[in-house]
Amino acid sequence: MVSRNIVAGAYALFTAEGDAPAQMVVNLWQRIWILEKSGQLHRAYKTDYEVHYTGVADAAAKTHVDVYIGVQATQAAVPRR
Repeated sequence: MVSRNIVAGAYALFTAEGDAPAQMVVNLWQRIWILEKSGQLHRAYKTDYEVHYTGVADAAAKTHVDVYIGVQATQAAVPRR
């Protein structure tokens, strides 16, 4: 296990599962950029981070990725899609 210190603040959480890990990350970032471009996501540009959960060979379906995006304090919620 690896631990890191994360800057305190407001974060939007994006989760993907059921695809190849690399594709899940690409899909999540594309979704994040679309929300940002449309004005629905107001990033803080301080700290973003990803957490990759890898399932074992017989439980590959449990593999998923969480992407935490630092948002401006005024960002109350991000629409879920």
